[in-house]
Amino acid sequence: MDLPDEIRTFICMEINDPEIIKNASEVQAAFESEGKDIGKLKFVELHNIHITLKFLGNITMETAQTIYGILQQVNAEIIPEGGFDIELKTVGEFGKRVLWVGVEDPAGIIENVQARIEDELFSLGIPREKRPFEGHMTLARVKFLKDKKLFGDKVRSVKDTRFGTQHVAEVLLKRSQLTPRGPIYTTLRF
Repeated sequence: MDLPDEIRTFICMEINDPEIIKNASEVQAAFESEGKDIGKLKFVELHNIHITLKFLGNITMETAQTIYGILQQVNAEIIPEGGFDIELKTVGEFGKRVLWVGVEDPAGIIENVQARIEDELFSLGIPREKRPFEGHMTLARVKFLKDKKLFGDKVRSVKDTRFGTQHVAEVLLKRSQLTPRGPIYTTLRF
């Protein structure tokens, strides 16, 4: 497969546990059931759900290969052998723009991984994130809210949902191809 000179990319931890996917689907359906009364939400396709550690945007293939090497080091040095478990629970929203699920990581591995990635990429000239990192799994992006109270009430009604446990074995570099039918994510390995 020939790849273009620049590709749109991000760094993430994949979410693929069947229980988490089922619960994510149910929460999305709860919002979808409100129909147009709530406004317009763009739900993340269940096969695309992940925890973003760093959005990179368009980078060259050479930079992607360098970042892949950095992620291999991070995986070897910070991710425990055999991986680790995180708990996904608690539904919330960022400024009525993003519907998300919180991540519980008692050992702080995600924060350590994300901080290391920021440091390593900064040394390559990639700017640090301006906002503090808040690990989360996005369920939907709000395009338009018709009824903010209804949206807030719905968030509160599912707030305490426990989604399940995800085993994380590695941090991945993903390519994001935007299409009219939604993004296509591909794991990059060099």
